[in-house]
Amino acid sequence: NKTQEEVNQLAKAYNNLAREMSVTTKEIVGTAAELYRQGLTDAEVERRMRAIIQYAKISSISLDEANKIITATANATGESVQKIIDIFAYLGDMTAAGADEIGEALQRVASTAENTGLSLEKISSWIATISSITRESASTIGRSLNSMISRYEQIKEKGFNEEDATKINDVTKALASVGIQTTDAYRQLLPIGEVIDKLGAKWDTLTRNEKAYVATALAGTYQRNRLITLLDNYSISLKYYEDALNAAGTAEQKFAI
Repeated sequence: NKTQEEVNQLAKAYNNLAREMSVTTKEIVGTAAELYRQGLTDAEVERRMRAIIQYAKISSISLDEANKIITATANATGESVQKIIDIFAYLGDMTAAGADEIGEALQRVASTAENTGLSLEKISSWIATISSITRESASTIGRSLNSMISRYEQIKEKGFNEEDATKINDVTKALASVGIQTTDAYRQLLPIGEVIDKLGAKWDTLTRNEKAYVATALAGTYQRNRLITLLDNYSISLKYYEDALNAAGTAEQKFAI
């Protein structure tokens, strides 16, 4: 719904932006069209466009792929696109996982993480830790965390898990056996982020059998190994989390280089 003159002005602006950020005008126009279809304003389109270009360049991926990852994460979490790419870029530098891998994995789990109260920094630190150790594909890690969190939320809401009939008392019993309280005063399961933090703090003091028992009760048979990987390296994960809280400006610096 723009006039011909407005379109002409956009064309000039996009050409200038393309020169400034070392991409083609055609790439920018294609990405802008997708952003406008999302109902964004001119100012929002330009802000997101710059973030997408920065993320694509520092991650060596296409603008289209960067757009999908950033849009999915921003829509699911409500966080600013600049904060998102700063965290991806910072953790990508800090770990064996690239910024593109962290973004792709988060795309699979962002909505579930947001619904359960996990911050962008926390879930990103979990992804970075598991990816660095296992070097599994980003989509596998993202789906795994999504499955684990969804399982816990299902137990929290329904009292049991439909996949393997695990009940809420099975989970609380397993964690209570290692001294971790998982319910509040109303017998409701605490948020999974709090439970994993408590478990991570005690993990190194548990026996091998205790670890296997608790991980299976909490994550299920299929995802327990990835949870164990995370907990085996939870001190590293906490460092990544703290670093992610101070990641502002990372993407701009990397893009400048």
